[in-house]
Amino acid sequence: MPCDFVVHPIRWDRCPLVAADSHARAWVTLQSHRGLAYNTLDAYSRGLERYFLFLTQLHFSCASVTSTEVGLYLASLQANGSRLSNATMQQLLTVIRLFHAYLMEEGVRVNNPAAHSHIGRPLIARHHKLPWIPNEDDWHSVLAAARHEPIRNRVMLAFAYDAGLRREELALLAGISSDYYVRLEQGRDKHPSPEVINALAGALKLDVKATEYLHQLAAPRAARTPLRNSEAVPDGAEELIDQFPMPAIIANRYLDVLAAIRSLTCYHLVSPPDETS
Repeated sequence: MPCDFVVHPIRWDRCPLVAADSHARAWVTLQSHRGLAYNTLDAYSRGLERYFLFLTQLHFSCASVTSTEVGLYLASLQANGSRLSNATMQQLLTVIRLFHAYLMEEGVRVNNPAAHSHIGRPLIARHHKLPWIPNEDDWHSVLAAARHEPIRNRVMLAFAYDAGLRREELALLAGISSDYYVRLEQGRDKHPSPEVINALAGALKLDVKATEYLHQLAAPRAARTPLRNSEAVPDGAEELIDQFPMPAIIANRYLDVLAAIRSLTCYHLVSPPDETS
């Protein structure tokens, strides 16, 4: 639904120096007439007021100030123990850069002292936190740690990170359509054939145990069978946990519920072990 065009009033009482300067007042009024959001308009007027306070204290004029004075202004923002964030500094610099660009358009100035230098270098460098890009040693460390994880975690790691495959690339390697893979991923198709599961396992280079686990996930609940070498409940363990005064279960390393106290199964809080995948 389109928003209505709104011209917000300017709080001149918050920026008296801006209100007293004809160029600054005209620029802020123009921003209001452009329909800027109230918070944006308020940030512009307060940022320009801060700039004019600096110019007034040092007897500078906005029509003749140079990049050197702009640099002094930026340095003054961090004086007396102030520690403004890079984002705040960028916002304050943007205000005076836009204002001086307006002065150039109006013929008041011939250059913009707050603009990038002629070699394209900004007055304040933007701080970007770059994403972590693992090198080959990092990947070997991740894979070495994953070898000790349960089979479920190893399969999820393969799906998430193996060779950095996108959905389309994995579907192509498995010989299925990307749309069908998305349906499998989202659970909209819950009965893939064994051939499709084997193709996905081959594309992900899963080992035999991980491939078997993937087949178990894809199988209907009633048809699921325990994985090979699945842990068995030790003799007497079920009788032991039934004596506990608190809820208790016995699970294997794959988080399959092998046994539970009778009160949990009677009230259907957990499925009986023979129905648990």
